[in-house]
Amino acid sequence: MPLLIQAYVAVTTRLAQLNSPEKRDRGESPVSTVIIIAGLAVLAIGVLTWAGLKARDYMDHNTGVIPPVPAGGAG
Repeated sequence: MPLLIQAYVAVTTRLAQLNSPEKRDRGESPVSTVIIIAGLAVLAIGVLTWAGLKARDYMDHNTGVIPPVPAGGAG
């Protein structure tokens, strides 16, 4: 029985230490911050890839020839 009481006191003391005001407000976990930063980096890479492909597509289809002026003019 004394061993059970000693274990109970040890557990309650440790829980009181963990719930102390100094340790209560520890902010967010760094894991969520890392996940957000990784998501933003993947999003940025995706946007840059999309913009690069659009620019390359435009440059490939642009022959550099000025289209002729339609006949008749604006008159």
